Amino acid sequence: MIQQLMDEHRVIEQMLTALETRINALETAGEFPAAFLTEALDFFRDFADTRHHHKEEDLLFPAMIAAGLPSPGGPVDCMLHEHETGRAYLAAIRANLPAAAEGDPAARDLIRSRATAYIDMLRHHIYKEDNVLFPMAQRLLGADALEAASAR
Repeated sequence: MIQQLMDEHRVIEQMLTALETRINALETAGEFPAAFLTEALDFFRDFADTRHHHKEEDLLFPAMIAAGLPSPGGPVDCMLHEHETGRAYLAAIRANLPAAAEGDPAARDLIRSRATAYIDMLRHHIYKEDNVLFPMAQRLLGADALEAASAR
């Protein structure tokens, strides 16, 4: 399960890089990349949130808490908070996309700021999971319990 989650992180990081490239080019781009942003939002909703975060929130995190990881106030709660923060950034981008596509400078600025915040937050989030939380899960749960959690 852990390796699969880490492999999914690499896919998510590729889309973060593509999003960052487009966001950084907004100042010089002639046409607003509404189609790309819609595709990126769909990817983050469907793959990163629905598929990937589901595995963490419904399988891994509950298993870690059941094995004795503190909650509330523990590392899982921090990860869950960051998942919610990411969802809020994406919702703000999606809500402002039509106005931005029509040329509204305030909507474009909001998209730029929320996308930049999302990219930074999610990169740090992935780093913490890969380097702190997932090794903790492996020590806490062991291979058998991780296998059982992923089979649910």
